[in-house]
Amino acid sequence: MVEKSNNENENMVSDHDSDHVSDHDDSYEDKKQRLQEFCAVPRTRQEMQDFLGIASRGYFSRRFIVPMVNEGKLKLTIPDKPKSRNQKYIKA
Repeated sequence: MVEKSNNENENMVSDHDSDHVSDHDDSYEDKKQRLQEFCAVPRTRQEMQDFLGIASRGYFSRRFIVPMVNEGKLKLTIPDKPKSRNQKYIKA
């Protein structure tokens, strides 16, 4: 009887694991840079998500919007109401 090696599964990355990108990953920094340039005109969260091809709203907010606003790379068009459904983001 031949035993199947578990090594085949060790190299597989789940969709969930791929969401946990290091802050120092070049592709993450590239995405942030492209997103900042995309926001030269005010953009909605959905437009920004579609631009990067990210489906998860929560993930996108945690990994892109919040850090970029905190770093001063993006500004809110309605700063008094950060959770407004009419909120847009623009390059700072």
